[in-house]
Amino acid sequence: YFRPWQEDLRRELFETIPQHFPSFAATSSLPNNIEINSCMAGKDKGLEMLCKAIDIKPEQCVVFGDGSNDLGIIKTAGLGVAMENGEEHVKAAADAIAKSNNDCGVALFIEELIATGQI
Repeated sequence: YFRPWQEDLRRELFETIPQHFPSFAATSSLPNNIEINSCMAGKDKGLEMLCKAIDIKPEQCVVFGDGSNDLGIIKTAGLGVAMENGEEHVKAAADAIAKSNNDCGVALFIEELIATGQI
């Protein structure tokens, strides 16, 4: 957790941690934190394990995310959806953009998929 006046330090650490510790990934779910995990512990790996357990492919999944900690799963799923209020690089990596989570974006997106016969 970083205070507002520590943003430069946060940005520097966010960029350099993976360089110095290649087996770790630095992500974030909030604008003022850093989450450090094993490269093998991301949401994408969790999706792959879940899919294997229930005998489906990640390409058959729809996922939603808004922060850098969602980037891997957004890229892994068949349909990766970023929230309108999400981080710009997450939106750029997504297949689609849903309305903000403050505006029921996930529910509205799922309703649209059902209405159009996509799920």
